[in-house]
Amino acid sequence: MYWVIIDGYNVIKKSETLKRLQLRAAREKLKVLIKHKLSPKIKITIVFDSKQDLLLPYRKIQENIEEIFTQDQTADDYIKELISKSKNPKQITVITNDREILSFAKNKRTKLEKPELLLAKLAEKQSIPSDTLKNITPKQILKINQELKKALEKKLKTHENQ
Repeated sequence: MYWVIIDGYNVIKKSETLKRLQLRAAREKLKVLIKHKLSPKIKITIVFDSKQDLLLPYRKIQENIEEIFTQDQTADDYIKELISKSKNPKQITVITNDREILSFAKNKRTKLEKPELLLAKLAEKQSIPSDTLKNITPKQILKINQELKKALEKKLKTHENQ
């Protein structure tokens, strides 16, 4: 099974809309967007540092999405540990822009993706059931889509210049 490991706060910090929200709301909105865009056949692990919210459980699993709240180590170290323990790191995509994780994952031959690309993919999804968006206003969705479009355009421009 293909596995996507997401550096949760790293992705949230790249979204102008999500980073303005309280951490719990930002995590939930990110999870809703991921759930409705990425295939249910993909194992998805979102890793967060929990030192910012100590009341959270260590691990939550809903369908194919697993949320990990690290306790005794950083999210970065936890992600590297997940990669190291994997039997087939080539079947993993790590989503982060953290240089240390990128370097480590590259050495393990793990696929890499920038948060901006994930956010752009999430913005492409047009038909998320309205009952799952009860906490997201239409104005917020429009703003998320606009900023993700900008991020994708920036990413494409960067690739053209290389």
